[in-house]
Amino acid sequence: MTSAWFLVATLSLGAGVHVWLRDRCGEPPLPVGAIAWGAAGMGLWMGFLQLVGIGWRPALLALPSAAGLGAVVEALRRKRTEGLFRRPDAWALAAAALVVPQVVRIASAPASGWDFRFIWGLKARVFAMAGAHDWRWLTWSSYDFARPDYPPLWPDLLAGAPLVSGDVTRSAALWQAVLCAALAAACWHAARGATPAVRAVAAVTGAWAPFVFSPEYSGYAGPLLAFGTVVAASALADLADGTVRSPTFLGLAMVLLSLTKDEGIALASGMLLGAFLAIGLRRAAPLLMAFVPVGAWRLALLTWGTAGEPHLLDRAVLLQRLRDLPTSVGTSVPAPVAIAALAGIAAALAWRGRPARAAGVALGVWGLAVAAEYLTSRFDVAWRLGFSLDRVVSAPLPAAISLGLRGAFSAEGEAAPTAPSPEPRRRKSRRRDSRAPRP
Repeated sequence: MTSAWFLVATLSLGAGVHVWLRDRCGEPPLPVGAIAWGAAGMGLWMGFLQLVGIGWRPALLALPSAAGLGAVVEALRRKRTEGLFRRPDAWALAAAALVVPQVVRIASAPASGWDFRFIWGLKARVFAMAGAHDWRWLTWSSYDFARPDYPPLWPDLLAGAPLVSGDVTRSAALWQAVLCAALAAACWHAARGATPAVRAVAAVTGAWAPFVFSPEYSGYAGPLLAFGTVVAASALADLADGTVRSPTFLGLAMVLLSLTKDEGIALASGMLLGAFLAIGLRRAAPLLMAFVPVGAWRLALLTWGTAGEPHLLDRAVLLQRLRDLPTSVGTSVPAPVAIAALAGIAAALAWRGRPARAAGVALGVWGLAVAAEYLTSRFDVAWRLGFSLDRVVSAPLPAAISLGLRGAFSAEGEAAPTAPSPEPRRRKSRRRDSRAPRP
């Protein structure tokens, strides 16, 4: 139970925020909204506590969760739970039956991946011991190999268990099991407008997506990144086709992405450009605030002298690597990774309309950032491709497939719901209403 308390607290916070905002921002169903709001909200709360000089204490971390539970209880008391829970149809139950075994498998095996032991889990233990982000430890030269500049959300979420002597390996397994179910629900929501059978395929694809929940990568941040990508891409598509008018949920997803990994920063930047294209500069401008948390993280690292991994910027080296890139891809990329990448590209070709253009811009920015990272890496490009491309490709794959199914298999005669247009503001007439009684 000690390993799961922080997960429960995070879900309580997310459920409360979701209930409070669902009528204001066009929220997706409860499982998706609760995980997204809970993870991002708890990460921001932990950052705020450190900013004001207060250490992470279990009682303080549970404080927002109490408020979240209060919001849920109030909604139940006022019977304002319409739309939170919907009776599942046969295809939703069939998808759940295929997702549950994957959830059980992930939850039953403590996290044990190599990067979990030396990056994510190690950071979680150190942060829990320090009761905050330990800047001195992150700037320790002997820890340079483990990317101390990575955004902190995933180890922060795992640090809750060690704070009360819980097991971080069990906590990571439970977190990833919940993220598996949440990813399936997010893919179901992203494929909205398609037939229930196609939406079931999207949900099962999310839960069983290649490489995301591989035992080899047990405990990694990949599931959180993939979940955030589906949430952001779905929110961007809903904004583009008019289903939702408020960009609040897209901003939340961008915070989630940018605080998870460096690839998430690239994805969030792409979502911002996609939003500019879809809804215009003025409506999308507030989304720039989503980069404030990760900007504060980078500023703190620079203050303590951590600039991140160095890159090779020599022009001759870059040109040579660019010429050798096709050969490096052909010799180093395993066949399953190439098939997954081609599947994502094929799914992206099925996107339709303004959502397709907006999401295409987002993934285009991500692709350029990934290519630049590989070309400027201090490591050999061929080795880096073979070592990490499968995890890089896995992040946007569930989102690409879900939106592709949404575009290619829309239900006949069933258009996606559109948000009602606001009533035009009536001008006050200077003329007296003829029907009003005269004094």
